[in-house]
Amino acid sequence: TNRHRTPTHAEVAAIYADLKRTGLRLALFIAWKTGGRIGEVCALTWADLYEDENGAWVTLSGKTGERRFPLAAGDLAEIRAARPSYAKDTDRLFSVHLYKNGSAALVVACESRGMDPFTFHALRRLMTDTCQRRGVDVGTYSALMGHTAEEALRHYRQPTVDDLRGALLKIRRTTAGPGILAWLEKAGMTEEEAVGVLEGV
Repeated sequence: TNRHRTPTHAEVAAIYADLKRTGLRLALFIAWKTGGRIGEVCALTWADLYEDENGAWVTLSGKTGERRFPLAAGDLAEIRAARPSYAKDTDRLFSVHLYKNGSAALVVACESRGMDPFTFHALRRLMTDTCQRRGVDVGTYSALMGHTAEEALRHYRQPTVDDLRGALLKIRRTTAGPGILAWLEKAGMTEEEAVGVLEGV
């Protein structure tokens, strides 16, 4: 089983909806919405989730320093709904146990529901893919995620078959497209074969 695959948003939503209200469920939600590293998510205190005149935010702190990540107001409300009435602002949301065993617990949760498993790190790749497919420039994305543009492209971006086919469609729509398609035809190669080459088939 490939535990390092990148899930779809629908798959993450299905696991999230099915999990009981536990630390694992809340950590999954935050990592899904921010692409934060498991260590950054587990280090959060309630004071790290806040609103100001510019909207809702979460402050993530990890190996690359501190950064603010914007949240949808509904996402912040969803997280705050899990706050115990006795919790102080300085209290952490999660235990050390979740940091050490969170990804393993997530894999078990997936497998018990008949889903191909994924880890917390896969949610970071999912955020990368989502940002790039929606046109967020690499510089902005890197600032959001707390790593370099080179690292973003080399280690996190994993083009899918749909991405590759979409690239061919974009080529077709440009002025260069007809020339490339003519070149493929002259070379005796179909579009499908070209996709196969890009995929490494």
